[in-house]
Amino acid sequence: MISYSDLLLVGATSVATSALTWWALFAGSRKSVSAQRRAKTTKDHPSFLFLDDRLIDCSPTAEDLLEASNATIVDWSDLHAMVSPRFPTFPASPPTERIELPALFDSSDHGPLSRLTIAAKGQHLRVQLSETLDAGQSIPALFKQRNLTHETDTLKSAVDHAPFPIWQTDPSGHITWANHAYSDLARKVIGDAAPSGAPSDRWPKLFPAPSSAAEKAQDRIALTPKNGEGTLWYDQTTITEGDRTLHYATDVNAVVHGELAQRNFVQSLTKTFSELSIGLAIFDRNRTLTTFNPALTDLTTLPASFLSNRPDLVSFFDQLREARMIPEPKNYKEWRAKLIGLSSDEAASQYLEIWNLPSGLTYRVSARPHPDGALAFLFEDISAEVSLTRRFRAELELNHAVLDRLDGPVAVFSDSGTLHFCNQAYGSLWAVETNTGFTEVTFMDSVRLWQDRADIEQNPEDLLLQVAKQGPEAITGSTFILPDGSRRIATAQRIIGRATLVHFAKPGESRPILALAHSA
Repeated sequence: MISYSDLLLVGATSVATSALTWWALFAGSRKSVSAQRRAKTTKDHPSFLFLDDRLIDCSPTAEDLLEASNATIVDWSDLHAMVSPRFPTFPASPPTERIELPALFDSSDHGPLSRLTIAAKGQHLRVQLSETLDAGQSIPALFKQRNLTHETDTLKSAVDHAPFPIWQTDPSGHITWANHAYSDLARKVIGDAAPSGAPSDRWPKLFPAPSSAAEKAQDRIALTPKNGEGTLWYDQTTITEGDRTLHYATDVNAVVHGELAQRNFVQSLTKTFSELSIGLAIFDRNRTLTTFNPALTDLTTLPASFLSNRPDLVSFFDQLREARMIPEPKNYKEWRAKLIGLSSDEAASQYLEIWNLPSGLTYRVSARPHPDGALAFLFEDISAEVSLTRRFRAELELNHAVLDRLDGPVAVFSDSGTLHFCNQAYGSLWAVETNTGFTEVTFMDSVRLWQDRADIEQNPEDLLLQVAKQGPEAITGSTFILPDGSRRIATAQRIIGRATLVHFAKPGESRPILALAHSA
């Protein structure tokens, strides 16, 4: 007798068996369809499926193409980088407006025979490559070959049209290839040039073999044009790889002419510096002595051998101190640190010192900054100038002392008509300061002073004419009556330097001051 539980077990077993059978049939059918689809898509053109700019799927042929091209595509920019050499009009980003689709892009090398198509597929974009194949060709191999051909043509065109000569030689030194710039240079130098692709024995050899056997060598070569326009200078760079040697010639005419002009300029400066009586020491931005003239050795007594060794700024001034050619400062280290601190143009341009040396000489030392950070020191012997100035001041002070010792009031007016000097007697007579300082007192100011403090018996016109250099060498002018009733007679006489000396003498008083002024 079959129980109820046994019936349930038999029923469940039957249902499970039926389910497994249907699943097996469905799976087999799905596997067969997938295999058929794969067999069909392997013959299709490579296609890529994008959602926005992200790659979400690609066909097996596209996978083969990526493997052959050694490329990895994650987004649209990766695909653009891979196909743009042959399809320069392919967009760098996905088209956003569907009305533009489908869009066709022909290759630059084979036109419509190689074409990329962008089409909409729902919310996705599909990019498909179509190539016209010959028997036995595959799309990945053909795409890779055409990419290489395109790159080769681009490189060849770039080298052929390079603005400087490029050529290749074999192990025996014969030229096997040269670009257009080499042919143009050959035409300019020898009047003839072989066309591109000519046999090696027809290529003219313009440049000598490299001086070095290294894998990379560089030489400077001079070529003379046939028309004699002037020497052409080139830097020849030679690179050897295996049995091939590549040569590059760079035009350096501007560099050579600039170096020549700089050399001539430096020679002119050196000749000029050597004739200067001022000592010159130029330190570069690192404060190392780079240039000096013979006057520097004469003024500082430093040996030329020491200066030629390019001492730094500190060593230079330390040596000057040892030679007792600088005044000993109160704090030498602080003074030297001030020199080292002359880094800015403003600080350097303001540096000026007068050195009173123990030997009795006097030097004026100044600094001049340069735009490139260099610093020039100028040493000038001003001993004669200082001595002359001191002697002049001593004589001037002596003359002033002599005039001050005279009892007669005296005033000296310069060639321009301003008060140059007056002695103490003049100051007492007219109650003025004898030291005018920076105040400019004219002759008319003095006349008004005399008129305010004394009565004049006659107009001092003669004095005015005398100061204006329109009268005789010496005249006796107006008589002044002072408040105490005494009289003073103004006498004017021209002295050295077209100055005028005015003396106020008492009536009947001898006037030795005129003789003194005349002798002066």
